[in-house]
Amino acid sequence: MKEKGATTSEEKILKVLLNMDQEEITVKEIQAILEEEGIVWNIRTISTFLTRMEEKGIVKHERRKITNYYYPIIDQTDLRIREGKNLLDTYFQGSITNFLSAFVGSDEMTEKDMEELRRWVDSNR
Repeated sequence: MKEKGATTSEEKILKVLLNMDQEEITVKEIQAILEEEGIVWNIRTISTFLTRMEEKGIVKHERRKITNYYYPIIDQTDLRIREGKNLLDTYFQGSITNFLSAFVGSDEMTEKDMEELRRWVDSNR
């Protein structure tokens, strides 16, 4: 089964979770941090996003009495890998070659970029 990536809104919440100082956080705490960033969502909206993120295997929660405490179960590197695979699957039939072909011959990929890519491939064989 193809892993589902985080939506743009879910990524905003995930950013809060990945950048927090503590190990876990409540929905109210997430809401307060988002509001500091100018994002005003109600508790129910954030809870809905967190439920979806849990279904996608991005976060988990622990319930203590009547409060849920959320924490990420992936890190930034895992997120990048997961999102990269989703990008390849969605737009390039899972092919890195198809992905690179979209840039080769366009103004997007310079000769310097191609040389960096050659060095990277050579060093990772």
